[in-house]
Amino acid sequence: MDDLFDNIKRIKAFEKIFLGFSNNKFIIKDLDKPEEHQTMVFRENGILDIHKTTEGSEKKYESLGKFDLAKTMQKILEDPTIFVRVAEEMVKSMKEINFNEPEYADYKICNIKTKEELSHIAQRKKDDVIIPLESLAEFNFSEGAISWGDAKNKINENAIVLDKNNSPIAYLFKKENSVFMMSINIIENQFVSNFISLMTNPEKLDEKTS
Repeated sequence: MDDLFDNIKRIKAFEKIFLGFSNNKFIIKDLDKPEEHQTMVFRENGILDIHKTTEGSEKKYESLGKFDLAKTMQKILEDPTIFVRVAEEMVKSMKEINFNEPEYADYKICNIKTKEELSHIAQRKKDDVIIPLESLAEFNFSEGAISWGDAKNKINENAIVLDKNNSPIAYLFKKENSVFMMSINIIENQFVSNFISLMTNPEKLDEKTS
């Protein structure tokens, strides 16, 4: 079966969100505000250019920032232990589980949809993938959640763990015949949080000089 998302140019979800793709550009639009969209452009020199466009008799552009991704990657290349330490911390945080753990008895599991499942929900029209509004409930984490004790042979390759308040607290994934759990709190680890900060807050350039 062909991959639903092969060579697509646009995703329209729930009659609300529009996502557009090209080799170096990503566009997002709130369909309730069709005259506006935001664009992220990856320049050849390693600069990420983010701006807002307002359509009309005259297009208006508002810069939301330009960021030096190349310099961020250079920092990692100069000190690869930044990434290595993060990988080590994430591996240490993983725990193999068998769904018999009494301390997790109140937890529930919500499967992350596979591409095959998405292919039964979404529609492909030429270069577009459309996720209809009536399928919105399919993406509610708490809908169709499985109790911890019943989840052993019912999870996909990836799943989210919910606590008794239906709040996401961990991530599950399969590795061969084993299932591992990694707490969402790993992002609070000093090395992991520093790495996330480095990757999500690249050096912003002076608009006058960029």
